[in-house]
Amino acid sequence: MIRKSSLIVSFLMVLFLGFGQTTSLKITFQPRISNETIELNKVYALNDSVQLEITTCRFYVSNFSFFSKGKLLSQQKSAFLLDLEHPTSLDLSFPSMDFDGIQFNLGVDSSTNVAGILDGDLDPIKGMYWTWNSGYINFKLEGSITNNTGKKIPFEYHLGGYLSPYPTIQTISVETEQAENIVIQLDLQHFISAIDVNSCSNVMIPGAKAVELSKLLSNCFKI
Repeated sequence: MIRKSSLIVSFLMVLFLGFGQTTSLKITFQPRISNETIELNKVYALNDSVQLEITTCRFYVSNFSFFSKGKLLSQQKSAFLLDLEHPTSLDLSFPSMDFDGIQFNLGVDSSTNVAGILDGDLDPIKGMYWTWNSGYINFKLEGSITNNTGKKIPFEYHLGGYLSPYPTIQTISVETEQAENIVIQLDLQHFISAIDVNSCSNVMIPGAKAVELSKLLSNCFKI
């Protein structure tokens, strides 16, 4: 009788543990320079004569969709604030599924911009909100370039805006093999190298330049 009871208890424990275990998909974003994961306030060599330092890197990703052979499997409407100052924010978790493509937005959509004061990652206290008529900053990058003469040029790129004709939100699609851990790299070396910092060191309002740089950024994500 005791042996039978022990077998029942063991079976129930296995059953309980089986139900308690759920697999999840982890997506990690990695902003990079020269094939290195970026550390804030560290100096990187863009080439033999130019050095780059990043002091702030913060951006929104939202509306994740997962596909299999072109068919939509799942959609996640939430917006996430990724901030190099808080490395754990770069890791996102989703339910595990069989997929071969991921789509997400760089930035937040127009409905979020007009939804009023929000909380969590969208709380204005996070420093990523302008005003009701300008909306959220989708991407914030600050730092400096030091050229071959030793001149240090600070830059600030606060890219946002949701109103026509200058909406800055970008939709990004990547193909990938099924895995429990996906790493999406953001190549900031490509982004910075494509900008003439001498003539464009400051973009702080919605407009054509913000749209141009946002489109450039959308081509800097890869797996």
